[in-house]
Amino acid sequence: MKIFLGAFGDPGHAFPMLALGSALVERGHEVAVQTWRRWEDDAVAAGMTFAAAPEYQVFPTRDRPLQPYEAAVHAARATVPSVRDHAPDIAVLCRGIERSMAELLEASEPPAAATAEPERDTEPAPAAD
Repeated sequence: MKIFLGAFGDPGHAFPMLALGSALVERGHEVAVQTWRRWEDDAVAAGMTFAAAPEYQVFPTRDRPLQPYEAAVHAARATVPSVRDHAPDIAVLCRGIERSMAELLEASEPPAAATAEPERDTEPAPAAD
């Protein structure tokens, strides 16, 4: 199976995708990972095809305030060509870019499928009566 993994380059996003990709390669899948260049050697050493992800400043700074998810939208748009080039059977995307990417891919010709980390309920469960 051809699998595309997409992650921002921060360790909390990249490490789980690199671990997942490595395990998938060990099981015989063809895996491409798009993340920041600092993880290229790790991806290639694990047998994955590497694609450089755009490196946007994710958190606002005094010099460059960002609107919520602005970097994620830019990253998702820049990622579409890599997804198309790899032509995966499935794409797994880190939280933050998945919604933007899914919308872009669904609107593409021909349409492609994307899967994302499920949204978790962050509210505490109601107390049982």
